[in-house]
Amino acid sequence: MKNKRHRTIPKIHILTIRLKHILLLGILFGITSALFGNDKISIDETWPSNTEWKWSATIPVPPIQSITENGNTSSRIQAIGLENESRLEKPSIPVFEKIFNATPDEIRFSLQSERQRIITLSNPIEIFHDVMVSGESNPYQTSDIEFHNWKGIYPLNIVSVSFLGYQNGMPLSRLRIYPYQVQNDGKNIKYFEKLVVSVRILDSDEYTTIQTSKSDPLRKSLGIDLSPIRKKAAEPLAKITTNPLKDRPLMRIVVNTDGIYRISKGCLTDSGASIKGIDPRTFQLFQGGIEVPIYISGESDGVFNSTDYIEFFGKRNRNSVADYEFDPFTDQNAYFLTWGKTNGLRYAEESAKPTVKSSQAIIVPTDYLYRKHVESDAYFDHLGQVDANQPSCLQDHWFFNSGINGGTTKDFTFTLSYPNTNTTKNFDIEVGLHGLTYQQATHSVKIFLNNVQAASGSWEDQTPYIVKNDPTQVLQNRFLVNGNNVLQIHVEGNDPTNKYDRILLNWFNVYYHRLYKADQDNLDFYRPSGYPNGLYQFSLHNFSHPDISIYKVGQSKLMNFDVDYDQGTDSYTVYLEDNVYSDSTLYWAAGRDGMKKPISVQPDTIFGLSSSRSGANLIIVVAHRWKYCLEKLTDFYQEIGIQTKVVSIQDIYNEWNDGITSPYALKNFLKDAYQNWNPTPEYVLLIGDTEGKNSDMLPCFFFQSYKYGASASDYWFSLIDGDDEVPDIALGRWPCSTENELKTLIQKRIDYETDSKVDSWKNDILLIAGLEAVFKNQSENMINRQIRKEFGIERIYIDLASEGSV
Repeated sequence: MKNKRHRTIPKIHILTIRLKHILLLGILFGITSALFGNDKISIDETWPSNTEWKWSATIPVPPIQSITENGNTSSRIQAIGLENESRLEKPSIPVFEKIFNATPDEIRFSLQSERQRIITLSNPIEIFHDVMVSGESNPYQTSDIEFHNWKGIYPLNIVSVSFLGYQNGMPLSRLRIYPYQVQNDGKNIKYFEKLVVSVRILDSDEYTTIQTSKSDPLRKSLGIDLSPIRKKAAEPLAKITTNPLKDRPLMRIVVNTDGIYRISKGCLTDSGASIKGIDPRTFQLFQGGIEVPIYISGESDGVFNSTDYIEFFGKRNRNSVADYEFDPFTDQNAYFLTWGKTNGLRYAEESAKPTVKSSQAIIVPTDYLYRKHVESDAYFDHLGQVDANQPSCLQDHWFFNSGINGGTTKDFTFTLSYPNTNTTKNFDIEVGLHGLTYQQATHSVKIFLNNVQAASGSWEDQTPYIVKNDPTQVLQNRFLVNGNNVLQIHVEGNDPTNKYDRILLNWFNVYYHRLYKADQDNLDFYRPSGYPNGLYQFSLHNFSHPDISIYKVGQSKLMNFDVDYDQGTDSYTVYLEDNVYSDSTLYWAAGRDGMKKPISVQPDTIFGLSSSRSGANLIIVVAHRWKYCLEKLTDFYQEIGIQTKVVSIQDIYNEWNDGITSPYALKNFLKDAYQNWNPTPEYVLLIGDTEGKNSDMLPCFFFQSYKYGASASDYWFSLIDGDDEVPDIALGRWPCSTENELKTLIQKRIDYETDSKVDSWKNDILLIAGLEAVFKNQSENMINRQIRKEFGIERIYIDLASEGSV
């Protein structure tokens, strides 16, 4: 066997070979980088001065990934170190964002660029949209946007500035820089290898400056580098005003319909009023912060006897936020009765006794034009295609039922009171409808009343529409009947199960000629429309008892009218005389059985919160029933150094909305506390679930969310400083419905602070989504694109099988 010869390689040669390998790898790596791009954008930020900022970037070829969703393939571009913009229905491209302590008008920027490059994409650019959960769909949606097909250039500008809002008086604006720009209808990407953005912040006399530490939590969270911070000058404290009802004896009287209300002495004492020995002439009634007139039977002797009573004309709460009939938050109106201070406001008493024979009166009318408004708020629809990002209360969301499908007819029975069937006059009708389906189908309807076609109309999309009869159409008053009538709505279409054409009934009005006859001992009436001014004699029929009250609403109580008994009809007729000078003069008559009864009569107190300046770190707003159940919780907060103030929602309603339920009252209270309390509140805890309209629990606010529509939100309550979407206070809710749930939550809060175990659950995120697909899709979108991978994800999604279960 021959010995193998071993070749000895000099060390210098080995070093040369290794250097060649390294150079070769370097060349290959350089070629690879040139071909496939270095994923990371090299960015340098500097502040040459307190008013100047410079951003320099070296921008590589972006990595491009082909993705396929629902059979559509698109190109996704990303850049390490930058997040992709998440704007629905817009191209998903990397963006750099910077927050500045200034308004857009005070920000000046310039852009320098070098070496433009164009990349051709093999597939259209990815469009940002919700990730669909398998098997989910919208039953009323006929088609969707072609998310994979983009038209035009995006963004139009590489650099943009937008105003975010004010936070504690500090103006905040966002500057966006887009290293890559979509062109040629999503087929090309344009970029520059070198970008330099220079920003200069202008001086302004509108702001004061304050020194803050770079470790300030707000500065750190917003990434604001400058010191000092610029803020608006603090607004002067609101002038302290004292509520005239503060510390006075009060009875809160709640009504929900128009009419004459009569409250006896027994009703007041049984409800807890301390009125023994009081002078009835000192009774005062307030509504909306203003004293309103009342009538008190038997007050002239200065003694409130057992047979005496208080009488006033009460009104349902009117809609104060939008132009539709019923208030979106409550129909209930609040009146406050007090006594013992000064003599109260009384109705003028006006004689209505006939002074001439009916043959000598100028006019003795037989009937008058009456509007019958019919509306049933039985079904709430979210209306996902209207008013995106706007308050839901701007449009009515309450309807008769869940809708009428194409190709079907639905009947709606309603009552009319004594139409004059012996006249040749016509009636008119208008019907408020709302499209539910959208995009493909045109809604076409025909309206019938008692089987007589009265109107028709067509419209498109998920929008409101009012159908009216043609003024020339013959709709005789004799077609109507006293008692039950039937409105029929027919939706055109060949398929009764056609879910792609559905409409909702909101309300309808019938304008007809009504006789002067009471229905259930109530009659609201006018003179006939268009009649001349002068002396009128009215004959009001069909009362069940001679004890009858009549008011000229907003003016006087009519007295001394004649009342006759008609043995043939076993009823009473009123004869009254009055000078009438306007078609809008409203009269209201009620017999003893037609007097309205309040929903509730309860003692109440005005504490003077609106004049308080004593603040707290934490405000707890609680349902009134639990106001005195929080001692354990407030003691706990006191122990850990958090100053706390508990306020009931009813006290807030009383002082910021005259006792009427509204989320605006809570918002105004928080704004008042934020601007005027010392210390300024930092946190708000809402305790109590929300139960919708007319609830005594805590309110919520509804916003129109994308696709789903009206969504309950407490976020709106935190927007205090300016008309923007930057929260000014940390706010949360315990949505408990029972006292036991409240006790459980209190103990959990205490245990979290005093006995919280260190465990992995603190890195877990639980996402809960309701039955509707849109929320599940948005949850998946956050998981895939926004939540960091270090967190554990758990889901609770409701489906049809689990809805309503515990």
